[in-house]
Amino acid sequence: MSRTPVGLPLVLVQGTSEFNGTYMRPNSSNTGTVPAGSPYSASPDIWFAGSTPIANYQTALATDSSYATQSNNNIYSGQTNILYVRGKNGATSNKTNTVQLYYAPSGIINAPSQWQNNVIKTDSGGIYGNITNLAPGTVGVCDATFVWTNVTPPPPGSDHYCVFAQFNDANNSNPFPSVDTALDMGALIMNNLGWGWRNTSMIAATPTWQYTTPLNIPSDYPTTNAYSIFIAPTGYVGWDAEFYSSRPDSQGNPIKLGRTKVTQDGILLGVSSAVLDPGYQSLMTVNMYSPNGQPPTSGARVPMSVNYVAGSQSYLEAISRNLIDTEFMLRLRRSCPELVGVEPTAWIIQGTYNWQVPSNAAIK
Repeated sequence: MSRTPVGLPLVLVQGTSEFNGTYMRPNSSNTGTVPAGSPYSASPDIWFAGSTPIANYQTALATDSSYATQSNNNIYSGQTNILYVRGKNGATSNKTNTVQLYYAPSGIINAPSQWQNNVIKTDSGGIYGNITNLAPGTVGVCDATFVWTNVTPPPPGSDHYCVFAQFNDANNSNPFPSVDTALDMGALIMNNLGWGWRNTSMIAATPTWQYTTPLNIPSDYPTTNAYSIFIAPTGYVGWDAEFYSSRPDSQGNPIKLGRTKVTQDGILLGVSSAVLDPGYQSLMTVNMYSPNGQPPTSGARVPMSVNYVAGSQSYLEAISRNLIDTEFMLRLRRSCPELVGVEPTAWIIQGTYNWQVPSNAAIK
């Protein structure tokens, strides 16, 4: 049976326009034009840094050369992952925006109702950061460092996560979207560049266990100082240990202990000098790796200490105020041969955080 030709409905060609506000590109080919073309979930303006923070990230990620590139897609399971967000002002006036991040297990369709409660917080514990007073035609980077802590593998049926970023302003002109129909979803993806979407690649790097703790220097301290940061694992001989900060120190140097074998109880492992300004804030992450997959025994602990490095100007005052921990100084010099010959210096304790396996229990 033959069919007569069927007339198709006339396709109306819609015009394009420039997004009127601070926007994230859905892909590297987009220049702020809406409706956007595919791919829609490859935003180069959501930047994955792994566990290594970028020094001066607000400047580094706003250069022309950086804006023309993108990070890899890697998100590391079991780790604290560091993320940044940038945008470009497509309006004719300066713009100030808040920035929020969300995550969702992968899916071809990711309706906002599925991930509205999956917030990725900043390293200071906040839920958003800011891009402030961004001039027309310029690129700005959110002032907050987002940290996705202890990322677990996605649930069965999904092999990675999607990350979503939202720009908003004081007038709430880009509220959390109410997607009630298929047309609503299409409009969100194609026309609202105040939302960015990026798919990830999951990389297995899961430690046996992890803890995180803030590192904050009081903002009313009068000077920038050097600090040492150490862990002293007990009950973990044969394990590997590492730690890292969500931000570099005030000179742009990473605060990081690479993965290191624990050879004896109480050995000091860490960074002998990190220069930190008053008001410095970051999130420290400690990872411990079992050599055989077994959990630690009851009472095992991994204390972290932060110590002020008292140089020649404050060394004598530290002595006069009886602030020298002789036992700690000897352990420090045994553990850090590079400190031999560095005189006069004292390391004055500023605070500790002690994670310990509960009595008669082990991590599972």
